[in-house]
Amino acid sequence: MKILSVCGSLEPGKDGVGDYTRKLAIELIRLGHVCSIVALMDKFINFELKEKQEINKVYIDTLRLPFKSGLKKNSETLSLLVNSFCPNWISLQYVPFSFNNKGLPFDLTKYLKPVLYHFSVHLMIHEPGIGISKISPFKHRIIGFLQFRILENLIKNIRIKNVTTTNKLYQLVLSDKNINSEILTLFSNIDSFELNLDLKASLILNLFNLDIRERIHWKIIGIFGTLYPDSNLELELNNQFIQAEFECKKLIFFSFGFVGETGSNEISNLKILFNNKITFITVGRVTEIEASHYVQLCDCMISCTPAQHVGKSGVFAFLKLHGLNILLPRKETLPEYDIKIQDWYLDFCNRKPFYWSVEFIATEYLKLLK
Repeated sequence: MKILSVCGSLEPGKDGVGDYTRKLAIELIRLGHVCSIVALMDKFINFELKEKQEINKVYIDTLRLPFKSGLKKNSETLSLLVNSFCPNWISLQYVPFSFNNKGLPFDLTKYLKPVLYHFSVHLMIHEPGIGISKISPFKHRIIGFLQFRILENLIKNIRIKNVTTTNKLYQLVLSDKNINSEILTLFSNIDSFELNLDLKASLILNLFNLDIRERIHWKIIGIFGTLYPDSNLELELNNQFIQAEFECKKLIFFSFGFVGETGSNEISNLKILFNNKITFITVGRVTEIEASHYVQLCDCMISCTPAQHVGKSGVFAFLKLHGLNILLPRKETLPEYDIKIQDWYLDFCNRKPFYWSVEFIATEYLKLLK
């Protein structure tokens, strides 16, 4: 098959949906399909850019159209590519904020309809909109109402043949808006890289100043990437400290990856609160191989995503691919959906590591298109 994917941006490591789109398309190429990607409103470039992007020596043709050029002009350029490429499927990777800074791309249907109308279109809804609960802030509910109207208009007028989303919560939310969808769960954007005993011993020594023989006396809790101040980490770390004491172990809180200014401030506050109780180790940006190796050093990991939303988290998928026990201290209540997603959520979280791989999800993706 010939598949053209359309997303917002394609700056490697800077846009989660872009990273997802690239990795999936390259896996499809590896499976023998012909794929290309267009970044329709790329916020990381100033000029139109054609380039080959690569993962593990597999290359894909990409066209990146700058956000500042506007949706009208970029859609015209997209039309030229679509007509020359003649895809069997066009896969639109949808997040409202990808196409408009305020998350309200009112003109999206207007400009995409003449481009996509005569093709088979798959719509992957990574985020349908905000304000999905009756207890959401009033402003969010107003914006969300408009976002869903835009989405309904897009699906109706472009005659989209196949709609998917990442998790049961979003499927239920979409169903409430009379939008039928199937679930295509996320995969880890980072592969699993083998960590042998010698390298493990070296990393434990260099990162934690521990001989590997001392490792059994320590409990290491990791967190990868963004850390939010409303993540309820103080209570979780206190519980973990009490548990470690009960097990006669010392506790390490290990943060790696880009946490941002807010995350750095949060870690500084936690250091003060748990002074002389917990050892804090912080590492900045890491490579994919380092990220894979570092999670394999940990006893468990913290995810800052609320339980109901873990299906949209690439970091959660990354941790599950590595078979990690995951703590979810950030609490959120969605009274309309909490009970409805409970059974699905338990099955979802208990899937074997392979089910979080791009290899598995690519085959599921192809089944949906066929």
